[in-house]
Amino acid sequence: MSKQIKITCEVITKMSENIRAKKLKFFAKVTEEISLEILKIKKRNFQKLRNINMYKDATNELIELASLILAIDEYMKTISEVSQQAINLKDKNRAKKNTKSDFLAENWSKVKELKNDIGYSFRNISEYFKKYHRFSIAHTTIQNKWKKLEN
Repeated sequence: MSKQIKITCEVITKMSENIRAKKLKFFAKVTEEISLEILKIKKRNFQKLRNINMYKDATNELIELASLILAIDEYMKTISEVSQQAINLKDKNRAKKNTKSDFLAENWSKVKELKNDIGYSFRNISEYFKKYHRFSIAHTTIQNKWKKLEN
């Protein structure tokens, strides 16, 4: 970001760069349902900001970003501090839980290649990931994911 954009975003949101970053991190942690609610608020904020003469020179992208940050802030004010902490804790637990699922998603092309082209079994694919990627994953996990995606 250029200095002009930072200043304008800071002027619109009246928040420092660190606070804006925290708001965006919070947005990344919430569920889809909450994200949609925040995006509805963002749409209202965008229309309000667009109509203010002071921000006529600002680009639509900048106003979109500022309205998103303001929408997140507005939503955070409506929920309790306990709920905010629960969202942060939920994200930490989800990160630990989804590592195998994320790993498989990132390496799904290898799984397909090993299964279809080379003819590996799910057990062999599991051993391949353990040997070459140093990532232990059960063959049944790979098989269940295969049944979901490929059948």
